[in-house]
Amino acid sequence: MWGTATQLLKRLIEHSGLEAEFQLLPWARAITEAEMRENTCVYSATRTHEREPLFKWIGPLVSNQWAAFSLASSSIEASGLDDLSGLRLGSFREDAVGRYVQDQGHNLILATADHENLDRLNADLIDVWITGVAAANYLADRHSVSLKKLFVFNEVPLYLACNRSLSSDLHQKMQTTLDILLQQEGEALSLNQYNEMKE
Repeated sequence: MWGTATQLLKRLIEHSGLEAEFQLLPWARAITEAEMRENTCVYSATRTHEREPLFKWIGPLVSNQWAAFSLASSSIEASGLDDLSGLRLGSFREDAVGRYVQDQGHNLILATADHENLDRLNADLIDVWITGVAAANYLADRHSVSLKKLFVFNEVPLYLACNRSLSSDLHQKMQTTLDILLQQEGEALSLNQYNEMKE
């Protein structure tokens, strides 16, 4: 769980006069539940063309870079997605980062959850891990794994994605409240600032 994003989200809920229950779920399940269940939202979600009509969006909450990583001990050198041809690339189910790379013509080995890719790197089951910079830094630090960032290939804003049943009035109230909170912060928070992330 990202400390900065969670703190901002809790402030948003509080200032909107709402109550919420937080659950940590596998990503594929979390985004499916938000799509199917009333009064359910998921964060932090990338606002893709395919997802756009499925949710009501509030944000952006934070921004995140997408990058390719190998183990620090690896001899792999790459400066762009084209350089990854022939390598075993790891991502996880329903992840926007992985889908983007697949759309560029690359095959991926998909895990159930992103943290599994660290084990796959260590077990030599994948060569390169495709994920967000924040997730990679956080998980690598948590599991004491040294990574090498090969290159960054995209930067995207991340949102709170809510079930379509969310009323228009509440949707607007939450977005306005978020805008005010971010204005008070001076600028949108960035997930790429590692020192702001906590378990």
